[in-house]
Amino acid sequence: MLKYTLSPMGDQAVMIEVDAVISPSSQRNVKSIVARLNEASPSWMVEAITAYTTVTIIYDLQEFNGKGSPFEQVCQRIQELLQDVREMGDSEQRIVRIPVLYGGSYGPDLHFVAEYNCLTPDEVIAIHTTGDYTVHMIGFAPGFPFIGGCRRRLVHQEGRLRD
Repeated sequence: MLKYTLSPMGDQAVMIEVDAVISPSSQRNVKSIVARLNEASPSWMVEAITAYTTVTIIYDLQEFNGKGSPFEQVCQRIQELLQDVREMGDSEQRIVRIPVLYGGSYGPDLHFVAEYNCLTPDEVIAIHTTGDYTVHMIGFAPGFPFIGGCRRRLVHQEGRLRD
């Protein structure tokens, strides 16, 4: 059975949190919840917004006038919808190749990134173009992906390089 917590998000939204840590498992759990919500298509749900480890459901207040607060009623309906949801297995992933230009007017921060990480610009490019990145969610600007998988050599922690 899928584990999650429910929290209010203002007076017309509920956040379903599956984990506090971004991981392949939390991403599969978010996908499982969204698949179930899309399948059920409840009339009270206005929108489902996914993030790294959460799904926020915006709901229509006019759909709730029974016992308890609208939040309590939505939580009960969510629990009923998700009672038999299990974590999805690994699904087939689509690979998208994205052309990248480095330096100059296309990447004015290349030299800063190199210097900050004690690398040459060519090393930054070589590290950045190695491996795959995962799109965790599409962000606030249309089509802006939030990705994970940046190589540790390009990630600083408190001004010190991580292993």
